[in-house]
Amino acid sequence: MSNIWLESEGDNWFERNKHQLGKSMDFSMALMNMYNLNPKKTLEVGACNGYRLGNIYKKYGSETTAIEPSQKAIEDGRKLYPSIRFIQSTCEDSSLTETFDLVIVNFVLHWVGRDVLYRSIAKIDGWVADQGCLIIGDFGPDAFLKRKYHHLKDKDLYTYKMAYEQLFLQSGSYLELAKLRINHDTHTMGQSVSLDTMGTVVLLKKQDMYIER
Repeated sequence: MSNIWLESEGDNWFERNKHQLGKSMDFSMALMNMYNLNPKKTLEVGACNGYRLGNIYKKYGSETTAIEPSQKAIEDGRKLYPSIRFIQSTCEDSSLTETFDLVIVNFVLHWVGRDVLYRSIAKIDGWVADQGCLIIGDFGPDAFLKRKYHHLKDKDLYTYKMAYEQLFLQSGSYLELAKLRINHDTHTMGQSVSLDTMGTVVLLKKQDMYIER
């Protein structure tokens, strides 16, 4: 699926959604504010045109890097947010080797094919510095769900919903600081959350959770 995002679907997604970017509540930024994060170096995986990183740079003065497959999104972002370093790639194919004190992966992992999921998780883990933070936003139901990708009905492609933070927590290398349950369809907090509308945004801190005996 990564080739499809690089070749066409990344641009298609950007064209469908560009007018809505940044217009709803940003729960990643909300967690940053609630937990007094002050990142010096921030990476966002699947950053689109960098609107969130633009806000992070404006508020925190953070050095910002974006990994994004869509060339159209990158071209737009370079005009709007010259402070951001853009890298055109998918998560699993990126050659980036730096570490960051904050990494954001917001509603990206459900697009990742299961054949490259663990490669993507390993890449993300490698980018988070020790004692750094990782924010994961995704659908996050307490079940494993998959759905045919309706924008490419002629392709054998699916999106996958699961609690992606568990892949990091079960390593014993991350502490969960906070989890927000949200309504993904309305981009709001409240009680109107169901299996179909559920979104989660989770703040993790990278640290050794093993008890020595």
